[in-house]
Amino acid sequence: MSKFLDLEKLEYNDKIVEIDDDIAEAILELNRKGYKTYACCSGHSNIELYQYIAPLEEKEELIKSGHIVFYEDDMVYTAYPSISTHCYVKFDGAYNFENIPNGFRYETKEEAFQVHMKYLDKHPELKGIDKNIVYGDSVSRSIYFLDENDKRKSKEIIEKEIKEANEDLLKWVKDLKPID
Repeated sequence: MSKFLDLEKLEYNDKIVEIDDDIAEAILELNRKGYKTYACCSGHSNIELYQYIAPLEEKEELIKSGHIVFYEDDMVYTAYPSISTHCYVKFDGAYNFENIPNGFRYETKEEAFQVHMKYLDKHPELKGIDKNIVYGDSVSRSIYFLDENDKRKSKEIIEKEIKEANEDLLKWVKDLKPID
């Protein structure tokens, strides 16, 4: 937990949240219009590895599939190259949007929960650490790091696609009608 000091008022403010620059305007506007959000990400071009813990019996399969693997006792600590990032907004509730931003997909709270439960079925050792996860409806766009030939895109191309995703999101947000 962090404390945030408002230097103008010289007081602590626990209602300040950190938001990526590229998505901040869209998130502010969504909340002003009554669409409450609780998590978001503009997407990041510098994600190199995803990491997780797996049971030891999965070690050989993980190595064959290209994962970087470290193991200790009965657990495997693995990392694998990331293939994408995401521009997304998670909502604190369900909203009946007439449309969604260009190139985005809509996922309900229930769909997100089912995806997570399938993941936990494969990784039961993680079941205790997910108790604070909040599920909510979301809109998201994947930005892939690899091109059609499975070659890593340049950082400039990835950042351009992230910028376009955030611009499409903001355009959509500006066109949304406020909630009564």
